[in-house]
Amino acid sequence: MESSDRILASGIPSVKPANRFNMFALLVTFLLPVLLAALAFKFQWFTPASTNLGQLLTPSIQLDKASMPDSIQGKWLLIVPTKASCHEKCQQGLYISNQVHLALGKDMDRAANITLGSTIPDLDSIHFSTQIDEQFSSDQLYISDPLGNVILTYPIKETPEDNILTAKSILLDFKKLLKLSRIG
Repeated sequence: MESSDRILASGIPSVKPANRFNMFALLVTFLLPVLLAALAFKFQWFTPASTNLGQLLTPSIQLDKASMPDSIQGKWLLIVPTKASCHEKCQQGLYISNQVHLALGKDMDRAANITLGSTIPDLDSIHFSTQIDEQFSSDQLYISDPLGNVILTYPIKETPEDNILTAKSILLDFKKLLKLSRIG
């Protein structure tokens, strides 16, 4: 007779309180994460993810491709701004750029080191108009894509130990860019 007690007058079986709790727990299990994710997105509880280690330039600086030597046309560029007297940070920047270029290994031919401003031996040199030179700081290193857009910047630090970390950051970003790039 117990089974007949659970059937209501309409012929629909009644639900035990334990079954209601299970149904509610199942509903909460699936809806709560979706609701929390929507709230986190709406109220920006988390910072947006970024995989690049350098500072993204927005808007990017456009290089004058007409003044570039043919040897670096269509290549990714690691730009070292220099002045007539290359101070210690400039020397550090040149060392970093050479080391990163060597560390690229098989992708070395897809990238080039350039100096901006004055000619430094052992590197290709590009001379731009003074209008563009003012947009570059001699305490920074820059990455440019094959289309001439300068997109990332990295600070040159005071100590060689800090610059090793900068070089690793540049190398990681460079390898990622070369891997994902269909140009250059």
